Amino acid sequence: MPDYDFRTLSPVDFEHLTRDVLNADLGLRLQSYPPGRDQGIDLRQVDAKGTVTVVQCKHYIESSWPTFLRAVKKEGKRGKDLAADRYTFVTSRPLTPLQQGKILGELAGLPIVHDDIWGKDALNAALGRHPEVERRHIKLWISSTEVLDTLLRSGQWQRGEALLAVLADRARLWVHTPAYDQVLDMLEREGVCIVCGPPGVGKSFLAGMALLAAAHNGWQVVDVANNIEEAWTALRTDRPQIFHYDDFLGEAGVELAKNEPRSLNAFLDRVQQLKDSKRIILTTREHELRAAAEGPADELATLARNPARYQLLLEAYDLQIRAKILFNHLYFSALPASERAHLAVDSRLLNITQHPAYNPRIIDIGIRLSPSLTADDVLNTIDRALENPQELWNGSFRGLSPLGQQVLLTMATLPYRPWPAETVRRLVAPEDALAWTPALRELETTWLQFMQVAPNRSMSFANPGCRSYMLGILDDTAVADRQLDQAASRAQLVSLSRSAGLNASPGRAPAVARPELASVLTGRRADVLEKLMQFTLADLAGEPSAARHVPILLDAVAVLKAVGAAEDTAWLLDCAEALAAPDSGGLAGLEAVETFELAEAVYGLPAEDPARRGRIAKGIALAAARGIAAIRDLDAYQALSADLAQDADVTAVARERAQSVIEVEYEQLLQTTDNPRTIEVLAADLGERAKSYGTDIDIGPILDRADELAAESTLMPDWPGAADEPDGGGDDTYADLNQVFLQLDADDRDADT
Repeated sequence: MPDYDFRTLSPVDFEHLTRDVLNADLGLRLQSYPPGRDQGIDLRQVDAKGTVTVVQCKHYIESSWPTFLRAVKKEGKRGKDLAADRYTFVTSRPLTPLQQGKILGELAGLPIVHDDIWGKDALNAALGRHPEVERRHIKLWISSTEVLDTLLRSGQWQRGEALLAVLADRARLWVHTPAYDQVLDMLEREGVCIVCGPPGVGKSFLAGMALLAAAHNGWQVVDVANNIEEAWTALRTDRPQIFHYDDFLGEAGVELAKNEPRSLNAFLDRVQQLKDSKRIILTTREHELRAAAEGPADELATLARNPARYQLLLEAYDLQIRAKILFNHLYFSALPASERAHLAVDSRLLNITQHPAYNPRIIDIGIRLSPSLTADDVLNTIDRALENPQELWNGSFRGLSPLGQQVLLTMATLPYRPWPAETVRRLVAPEDALAWTPALRELETTWLQFMQVAPNRSMSFANPGCRSYMLGILDDTAVADRQLDQAASRAQLVSLSRSAGLNASPGRAPAVARPELASVLTGRRADVLEKLMQFTLADLAGEPSAARHVPILLDAVAVLKAVGAAEDTAWLLDCAEALAAPDSGGLAGLEAVETFELAEAVYGLPAEDPARRGRIAKGIALAAARGIAAIRDLDAYQALSADLAQDADVTAVARERAQSVIEVEYEQLLQTTDNPRTIEVLAADLGERAKSYGTDIDIGPILDRADELAAESTLMPDWPGAADEPDGGGDDTYADLNQVFLQLDADDRDADT
């Protein structure tokens, strides 16, 4: 039996859960009503005979027993005017039989019996009997440590433990919107969904909640953190999978590797072919997608024009949804109950809801940066954020300790992802070791979020808006100079050049995004290149695996292309030549896809001796060809530029390896138990690929295998359905909105808690 405590649910969420539980367990058809219309009724059913059933819900988790009993007594008085034939009382509190009896006494005179008083245990027992109800209510089960552990242990959630932790923490703020149902529908229909929209509108949150629903329904989630090759590597034929690629265009498209658009397009095509068992959801800013669609790069434009896109705009949030988002942020904040009571009747909440600059991220930032936990300070801070968010960031940043500021500046010089706290500490190098913990404490929740605990603690910016502001701070000559002096890792140099806009995205000229930062990097190119060589050589020397040398060299090439010239690249060509030398002993274990990418990158590097550069690039491509071991490796080979792919030695090795890969893939398809449609698609693809390499195979036995599986009616996991919401629609009147906020004064917490 589940053992939920319901703490991640707001009063409205609890009411909806109660409705679904009672309807499933008692065979009722209860309806819920938008705030402001219940007249003391939370849920009601009128059957064909005219029998009226009324349900009252009390989400009183932390209140004392006397406070709770006073609320029950109040409901007892109101209930006598409801003309109900059956009255049911439901609370999230645990109840003893004695307490049930006292509740029954306070409700004397109402048509209620002992068994119609439900507490925490009764609700959990019913959820155990009706798992389909449990699955529909994401905010319920995402709070369960047991559920999260199961997702991780079973491999149901791959490569995204940090993402899962963030979603588990933020799920209580979730408000169901039509966008959620539309995204799930598009994923089921197309297999692909690109969620785009302005910053802060909730794209990543929406995608994350869709992932959670899919995971709980049996789909394996694969989080793509760096590039689409991670998705290709994780692609399996033996289980349903949904892939997640957040902010896939990066900043102004500059974070895409050279072959990323082509590879990503190929992956989207493959997912759409296999959409019965494979799906992918991507997010990006609307203006980045528009720029990519209008740009000269064919592959990037094709990707950006993909019709499977959902545009999430603020217009999708009507006033009811805006009010609920604001309510959840306030309800689940650290505000004391007495301050929440003040907010419940404050007309400024209506003004915030209707503000032209309303944005979920601004609401979140306003509460985070409030100087104190009082109603006035919170509302004033949100008002300031709506009018001028930059001013709010400035005030908060200037108020930090010097060490706190340096931590944020250092985080801004790194790629946007969680980083081990000890790594950040090494890069910051605080003079006073005792000041480190207090500095992190002042940044926690407001600027940074932390995952896990020491010694494995990691940290990232609390939201993309924090990093955007800090990159703006970096775009100052004096600040950029100082951060370049302090840069102590290869990752920082790569990230700084990308943030400055010095890296050209595929098919485009570099577009300077932050001119002062770019000016510092180009003006001090000698310092940048000296640091790059120092860090790269140290990283290569400290890494015995040749396979790990490839990403190190790829990073170095990216920076050299951004600020270097032909006379600056000889040392890197030496390193690349050593990697590809036949007698180096380092060729074993090279990952083909990434090594092909390195060959292409080296081939495009400026060099004083182009002929030597070409020989080295072809040597790397040959090493990559020898490592071809899967279909994806063949795709990477075919994506090479003609000069490399058509080299006689590279071609000969690739064709030899292709025959072996096709034979292995053939045998695997004969043994697989995957979805029959998926097997048919893969078999047809394998047949075409075999022809292109001059190999003749008979895919008939594979198609027979697909028919056998179809006859066995192998079932796929269910795809998540639409979440349940109130049966009546709101009309966004002020009265309805006021009723949403009045729930902030619900007596579910004592004033001193």
